[in-house]
Amino acid sequence: METDKDLWFRKTLIALESPLLGYAFRIVKRMAPSEEVVQDSFLRLWKQEYPKFENHYPKAWLYKVARNLAIDYLRKEQRVELSDELEEILST
Repeated sequence: METDKDLWFRKTLIALESPLLGYAFRIVKRMAPSEEVVQDSFLRLWKQEYPKFENHYPKAWLYKVARNLAIDYLRKEQRVELSDELEEILST
């Protein structure tokens, strides 16, 4: 039986997974790590208390989490040289 949280999460996943993947890919420049970033972002959303987002659209929160995870990935891979293009992407 699907709970309110399950339904809400599924709708959010369907609406935001693809655009979030594109955003992560623009930062990381590789598909597999981008997919991991998105997966981890949604996992963190799932672990949040449901009432926190029940009546709110978590788009901005997810993008911020994905951006932070992507930057962490780049730092971990020691490939972070913030170019003007990356600075522009991160500022939007």
